[in-house]
Amino acid sequence: MASDNDSGTFWGSLINHCHRIMPLIDWTRSHPDNIHHFCSAFGIDAGWQHYLHNLSSATSDTGKSILPKHLRLVANSLSASGEFVGLNAKGMARQRKHASVSSP
Repeated sequence: MASDNDSGTFWGSLINHCHRIMPLIDWTRSHPDNIHHFCSAFGIDAGWQHYLHNLSSATSDTGKSILPKHLRLVANSLSASGEFVGLNAKGMARQRKHASVSSP
């Protein structure tokens, strides 16, 4: 699996090929890094919490202080359709189209 350049391939392969051992995995310590895989394994609410935690951690690591309510607004905006979209131009355009508004 290490020779694969696609970061989401490993988790997808694990789910597809190891379905029989899934009940044996300690899900409190194991999770995918891809937010879409995370949501499919744990649900959109857990994905929202995971995304918010990662976003908060990433911004604090840069030394920037961002109000928690603003981080929650970003997480809510990116998951408004019931699935996460990327924090990029394509993802934001998709959310604007879903919400039928011109700005996030």
